[in-house]
Amino acid sequence: MQEALKLLHGLPSLSSKGFVFEGLHHSSYVTEYTPDPDCLSHYTFGQVVRLAERSSEITLEELRARACADLHADHAVLEFSRDVVWKLVNPATGVAQECFLPLGRLSMEDGKDPADGTMREVVLCHGYHGDAELGGRRLDELGLPLFDVVVARAGEREIAYLMAGDAGTVLGDLSKEAL
Repeated sequence: MQEALKLLHGLPSLSSKGFVFEGLHHSSYVTEYTPDPDCLSHYTFGQVVRLAERSSEITLEELRARACADLHADHAVLEFSRDVVWKLVNPATGVAQECFLPLGRLSMEDGKDPADGTMREVVLCHGYHGDAELGGRRLDELGLPLFDVVVARAGEREIAYLMAGDAGTVLGDLSKEAL
C-alpha cells in the first residue's frame, strides 16, 4: 500500500524491486526484478485507445465494428480481460440459464440446477467473434468490471480499448487527474 501511495504522489518507489524481510534472523534487503520479455503478465499493449463511452453505452457489435475500422480489417475479434460464465446448461434437460458473471464468482451451489439439483455444465465466453446471440449486449451486461480494457485483434494487429467513460464511476474525483 505504501508503494502505491508513493506512486500516486510522485515519490520515489520500489518500482521493479521488492523488499524482502527474513524474520528468522531479523534481516531485510531490497531485490531487483528483471523483466522477462516472454512473460505474459508483463505484456504491455502497443496502442491503447481511451473510449469516451461508458460500458453501458456500447454493445459488443458496435465495439467490434469500430475495431474493424481502426484495424483496417474485414473481421476483428474482441478479447475480454477475464473468463465470463455465459450459461449454465443442465446436461439432462438441455435447459440453459444465462449468467454473465466472472468465473471466479461462480460457486458450487450456483452450478446446481434449482429444479432438480443436477450439476450444470458451464459455458464460458472469453471474447466476441461476431456471434449474433451476443452482439446486442452492452459491455456492462457481461460481468466485466467497469473501466475495463477490451482487446481487439485482427491477424497480428491489436488495439486495446479502455472504457474511459467509466472512470468517474470507478475513480471518483481521481478520474480528473488520472485521465
